[in-house]
Amino acid sequence: MKSFFSNGWRSALLPVFCLAGSLTLLTAALVPPARATSAEEGPKVTATRAIQIEARAVIPQETPIGRMRLLAALELSADDLAFGGYSGMELAPDASRMIAVSDHGSWLSVPLVHDATGRLTSVGDGHVGPLLDPAGQPIAGRMMRDAEELIDLGESWLVSFEGRHRLWRYPGDDGVHGMAGVTGVPRFHPHPRAIHQADENGGMEALAQLANGHLLLISESFLDRRGRIRGWIGGLETRWKRISLQHSEPFAPTSLAPLPGGDVLLVERSYSRADGVRVRLSRLRAETIVPGAHLVGEELARMDPQHPVDNFEASASRVGPQGKTLVYLLSDDNFSPRQRTLLLQLAIDDP
Repeated sequence: MKSFFSNGWRSALLPVFCLAGSLTLLTAALVPPARATSAEEGPKVTATRAIQIEARAVIPQETPIGRMRLLAALELSADDLAFGGYSGMELAPDASRMIAVSDHGSWLSVPLVHDATGRLTSVGDGHVGPLLDPAGQPIAGRMMRDAEELIDLGESWLVSFEGRHRLWRYPGDDGVHGMAGVTGVPRFHPHPRAIHQADENGGMEALAQLANGHLLLISESFLDRRGRIRGWIGGLETRWKRISLQHSEPFAPTSLAPLPGGDVLLVERSYSRADGVRVRLSRLRAETIVPGAHLVGEELARMDPQHPVDNFEASASRVGPQGKTLVYLLSDDNFSPRQRTLLLQLAIDDP
């Protein structure tokens, strides 16, 4: 989880907050908030329930962006205080459903609607439910519930968490793993010990399973002595081994997703008062992802405020009906009315 209004980013809005302070004090008691404004204030989901979701298209037609094409952009909303904060996602094999995890310790399962060409057109109503702790209770506490990535391991789910950096492995849902929800009681999964030296919001940000079965973990802002972003490879049947990623300021990693053929999609994000929100999508070539390697992304596209952009922290991919690689991005709104939950679909035009 990283809010545009936290740490250095908050300074961009301090003058506005100061001018608005008196009015806020006068009206706060009279106008109750419609929904929570941060993950700390949001409600804790304690049981699975249905949720109605509205989807509004925010682009009229396909838009070329670098070596990709933006096919669809939906703004998702729900009249439910549990909706939002999504930082990790997976798709069903046929892309008929999406599962996402929230930085408030919950999950969302929602059907996706595509046309005959594979273009995303809408979403249906879904369900939300709590992520449980090893005692079988909904995760409590801000430092414990900040789920960042979700990995489908076939027979189980792997969820990474920031704050109290860790990996928890959840069982499949009643033997029908594949999209009913991230239910069940988790067990501990080994993680790199060094990750505990990272800041609470700079650790387990990006995680993906490679074609060879290994895991690739990239931190958000945990740098080594050479100024490179720290990462690790391994984690299932083998020990974690070091790897690093080129630190290309002002961008910071937010998500990884395996691409068809073995490459990996890298999502990076930046924010400044001068440039606003910017997103960069890059490809990490499969043959370069080995222990000890220093990874450098091959840029595919950049998005800025002229495009539908927000705090993209979740990604997934699949092969579409026409043979193209389709990429899905989901944004984390941090439960803020100043941000949006956007679901984007893009196509990679080159091999």
